[in-house]
Amino acid sequence: MLLHREPTHLIFGLIILLSTVDIRAQDLEMTDKNTSSDSCSSFKIKETILPVALLAYGSSKPLVSAIGRIDQDIRSQMAVRHPNISYRADDWLQWAPSASIYALDATGVKLKHRFKEHLLLDAGSIIITGGAGFVMRKVSEQIKGFDIVDTQFPSGHTANAFRGAEMLRQEMSGRHPLLQWSGYLVAGLVAGSRLIRGEHYLSEVVAGAGLGILSTKITYELFHRIKRGKTGVPYR
Repeated sequence: MLLHREPTHLIFGLIILLSTVDIRAQDLEMTDKNTSSDSCSSFKIKETILPVALLAYGSSKPLVSAIGRIDQDIRSQMAVRHPNISYRADDWLQWAPSASIYALDATGVKLKHRFKEHLLLDAGSIIITGGAGFVMRKVSEQIKGFDIVDTQFPSGHTANAFRGAEMLRQEMSGRHPLLQWSGYLVAGLVAGSRLIRGEHYLSEVVAGAGLGILSTKITYELFHRIKRGKTGVPYR
């Protein structure tokens, strides 16, 4: 039993580590406000509540039996209602939210950052999402409670889609109030597709969404910190 608990604690530790980066960045933001007029922050502490909660839900599966039952019920229903699903649109649709940013760049739509900065932000969020996801997958494979047989925890497709969706929201926030959430609609379709096709359990999809959102928030905050340190000019 102890062997199963220790890997579970590692996953929760990773979640805490990710959220600690957020909180630490916010602490630095408050300090900066005492010495500068910088009023722009990539996110506030309250904005991390949702992604951390999503991650916590998925990671609690070995500890909360009800989560496992919900997973099995939904997967069984999907197998009955949508048998022999062969389409793989989610393989490319997962990239649509982040790709749309470059399309907007090409058409001259004004966003918060420039094309070269988008490349850095995109690459950074991919690295954080992929790195954290890799660790979580390796750890979850050692925990019987995750029921890893033909699935993976968390859902990589979902994490990538929500990573791009949060990036699109960040870029369009305050400029295009309605369109800024369009990426989340696409990401939701990707998450639903993973469930319908039986590729993942609900808990894996939920955790993937949380990971993608949180990773992008961290990426943006780190990017602004580094840029501010180099130029001495607050990001606006």
